Amino acid sequence: HGHVMSAESSAHPILTHGNLHLWRGPTQARLEEAGVYRYVTGEMTVLPAPSPHDIPALSTATERQAMLREHYEETKLYQQSLQDDDCAKGIIKKYIAPNQYSIIEGKMTAKQVWDTLIEHHSETLSGLNSFWTKMGLIHKHYVEGENMNDYCDFFEKENSKLPEGEAFNGPFLAQLMLMGLPHDTN
Repeated sequence: HGHVMSAESSAHPILTHGNLHLWRGPTQARLEEAGVYRYVTGEMTVLPAPSPHDIPALSTATERQAMLREHYEETKLYQQSLQDDDCAKGIIKKYIAPNQYSIIEGKMTAKQVWDTLIEHHSETLSGLNSFWTKMGLIHKHYVEGENMNDYCDFFEKENSKLPEGEAFNGPFLAQLMLMGLPHDTN
């Protein structure tokens, strides 16, 4: 049985840069198999920690027992919801590349982790889009009166959409920015 599992795991895509479309479906399926996908959609959430009930001094032994039992049940449900959310986060983290951890740093719930990764990688381009983004960067020219910060931000923003390994390096990007500025022809 363990042998089948390892073959399955190796076939599961690891989220890196530009492969969200290949990663999303199999990862969602794993979350569903584990019964924790609803924590990713937000349909289920970690329950609030139960606070101990104040037991009135005049309550009967039966009433006290009922209150303690209720608190025990609430605590069990709370702990189960924490475990399920952790399970969902664990499945997601199992199938992302180490360079993705910084993107989800500080995200506490499975929903926050999932939404952050989806949002981050929805910006990533592939193939033809990548080509046209590069062409846009190469042919970008400063227009008289344009805000210089906006001009520079354009290069940073567009370049960050390119898949890892395809994005222009800093010096080349700076060269493109300078080449797009008006030249003195004298």
